[in-house]
Amino acid sequence: MRLSRAALALICALGFLVGSGKLNAAAPKFPLIFYPPESAAQAGLAHDTEKQTFETACYYFHQGGAFNISISGELLAYYVQQDFSRRSLCMALISGIRFHPETGHRLATYVVVYMLAGGDQPEGDIAQELPLAIPSCFARALPYSDCTFNFDPLTGKRLSAAFTQRLKAFGQKLEGAIRTFKDGPHEAPGDEC
Repeated sequence: MRLSRAALALICALGFLVGSGKLNAAAPKFPLIFYPPESAAQAGLAHDTEKQTFETACYYFHQGGAFNISISGELLAYYVQQDFSRRSLCMALISGIRFHPETGHRLATYVVVYMLAGGDQPEGDIAQELPLAIPSCFARALPYSDCTFNFDPLTGKRLSAAFTQRLKAFGQKLEGAIRTFKDGPHEAPGDEC
C-alpha cells in the first residue's frame, strides 16, 4: 500500500501537534496499534520477517528474532527535508523514545501486533513501542550532543539540570570518539574482529 504525500504529512503533523500539546484531549492517544502488521504501511512503515515491503530498509530488531523494518520513500523524503539521513532516521525510528527530550511532550508512537493470544496460542507477540514522530535534534544521529535532555525520553519526567549537563558532556565525548574513529586508521579490507 503506497501512502500519498498528503496522508503522510498529515500523520506526521498530527504526531507533532499532539506531542507539542497543541491539540485537545480528543486527539488520538498513543501508541497507535497496528494489527495486522501490514497495516503499519498506512504510516509508511513495514515490519516484516521475510521480505522488505518498502524500498528503504533499516535495521533488524525485536528480541524474539530478526524482524526487518523498512520505510516508504515518502516517509524518508519527509524526514530528509528536515535534514535527516536514512541512517539517522532509521536509528531514531528504533530508539524507543516516547517523549520529546527538550519539551517533555508526548510523541506519536506505535506498536505492531504480530500475533494475538487466543485458542492454541496462549501468548501474543507485540513489538516494543517505537516513535513515529522524531524530534529534529535527532537529525544527525547524535541526540546526546544535539538535544537538550530536559525530560526523560521514555517517561517524560523532568530531569535535573545537573543530569542534563552530564548527558551533554557525555554527548560531546561520544561525538569526539566517533570523530577520532572516523578520522583514524582503519583495518584493511578482509580483516575481521
